[in-house]
Amino acid sequence: MGRSPSKRRSQPRSNRFLAFWTTLPGILTGFAALITAAIGVLTLWNGLSTSGGAPAGRQATSAQSSTISKPAEGILRQGQVSLTIGAAVDLESGQIDASIRSPDLAFRGGNTPLLQVLGPGHIAYPPGGADRENCTARLKAPEDSLAYYRIVELLPNSPLCVQTHNGHVAELHVVSVPGHGSEEIVFTYTVWQ
Repeated sequence: MGRSPSKRRSQPRSNRFLAFWTTLPGILTGFAALITAAIGVLTLWNGLSTSGGAPAGRQATSAQSSTISKPAEGILRQGQVSLTIGAAVDLESGQIDASIRSPDLAFRGGNTPLLQVLGPGHIAYPPGGADRENCTARLKAPEDSLAYYRIVELLPNSPLCVQTHNGHVAELHVVSVPGHGSEEIVFTYTVWQ
């Protein structure tokens, strides 16, 4: 007594493929694929926008500065600076480069990234706020002024006082610090005459 093979309804291959996507496993698979693709696109877009398109593994040494063209009376220069590791800035002139002649500040990398004052200047944290009088007093107190400031101690909107290589007093306000997706420190500054 032989058994005859059961007859299955044969569906065209395309109908079986489409039928899978209408089931719960098919819908979940499609949803997971969309999420994965969206995260991949966002990661790629974020990586390109923060690194400026530079290949991974290379540290950029360029920086940007934008200054206000007409500062108020008593102010030598104002602006915003973005420094990458290895870059330096002359606050009086607004020049930024790793090889400028008389820089005031440099962003140093390594195990503990530093905002370092170059030349005879100093840097200090003003607990009472960064105005001209408070900065001048902090920079004159040897126990309060340093030659560098560790980046890990800075938070956005942290005030700092700097004595430049020409002896001017400047206030800095940190806009952003290096972190995930960014290798630069950004701050606004005012240099008083």
